Amino acid sequence: MSTSSVAAMTVAAGRVFLRPSLGKFLRPTEFAVAQHAVKRMHENNGVMPDGTYTVERNPATARWHKPRYSLRQQATLRKASLISSAYAGVAIPLGPLPSAKSERLPLRTKLPKLPKDQRLKADREAKIADKLAAMDKTLADWRRTKAAEKAKLKSDLPF
Repeated sequence: MSTSSVAAMTVAAGRVFLRPSLGKFLRPTEFAVAQHAVKRMHENNGVMPDGTYTVERNPATARWHKPRYSLRQQATLRKASLISSAYAGVAIPLGPLPSAKSERLPLRTKLPKLPKDQRLKADREAKIADKLAAMDKTLADWRRTKAAEKAKLKSDLPF
């Protein structure tokens, strides 16, 4: 185990512990997963065993074995490593974690389909702005029309 990882963990009586201060940034289950991974790596002389992060095929039985840590737990370990490097200045030595799915996939270029009212909002606001700009002319036309209707109903007789 490297000396740079001492800030993130302690070794006492043959047992490895993560610093409790890292528990402020991780949920208890996340802290337990990270603690277990560090303990497992320490038991294996600082190297993660095969099949820890990837699906492996047993050469003797030709059966497939699931990874030791699920993708969710791998994401937790990646998070713990990033937090420990930001907080303690050194990363927890967890071996070569596979890259996150978001790092492997290209960024999404197509905008998500929004609800219809949000998609049409810009057009609706433009129409409202145009109608408000023409409101003076519309009101003048309406007043003229009403005045003409009223004049039409008025009698021509002098009494």
